[in-house]
Amino acid sequence: MLFDRLQISETEVGSILIIGGAGGVGSIAIQLLKAKTNLTVIATASREETKSWVESLGADHVIDHSKDLNAQIETLGIAKPKYVFSTNHTETYIEQIVSLIAPQGKLGLIDDPQTFDIMPFKTKSISIHWELMFTRSMYETDDIEKQGDLVTIP
Repeated sequence: MLFDRLQISETEVGSILIIGGAGGVGSIAIQLLKAKTNLTVIATASREETKSWVESLGADHVIDHSKDLNAQIETLGIAKPKYVFSTNHTETYIEQIVSLIAPQGKLGLIDDPQTFDIMPFKTKSISIHWELMFTRSMYETDDIEKQGDLVTIP
């Protein structure tokens, strides 16, 4: 998702919001982003132990997903994130994501919202990217060899 679908480069600056930062996918994403990019990582967590967890993984900022995300990001004093990676409950956060993501930003998600109205993203020209782990193998895509690529962390 991060480097393939969202096309985040190692030299890029700015920020990314990871919704579900304390979960399995979010935890790996934080570590990859901190090891491979210059992005400021904002991760969501709500309990003290999960906040400590994402901080220990390298998140630059931790915000509470049970509160207004946009208001919390505004208090950080940084620009709106260009990227949002939503690992769970995306439909709960759609309106907030539309508000907090930078114009021409990119939204990546891996869950399966029951409803997903993309029209609110149009005015900001947001691109939306889904990822299913087995798409390449299920459809034998031309780039199937990427399925086995490993990310090396220095």
